[in-house]
Amino acid sequence: MGLQARVPMHVRERANAAADALGISLGLYLEQLVTRDQLDEHGRSLWAGDAGIAPKNEHDQALPGMTVSAA
Repeated sequence: MGLQARVPMHVRERANAAADALGISLGLYLEQLVTRDQLDEHGRSLWAGDAGIAPKNEHDQALPGMTVSAA
């Protein structure tokens, strides 16, 4: 099953370099990042609020494009 995402070139280069340094594929590197992501009780990444890309609590509004998708 595939995964596609558009990221800035410098992010892609950093991800590829990190995977190469570990001797693993980019797919396995991304799989490990997602699998190891710590989530709160609402399923949101713990770092998201500090990054300004998700509500910090249920009373805050999500930013545009931050909706849950069941794809």
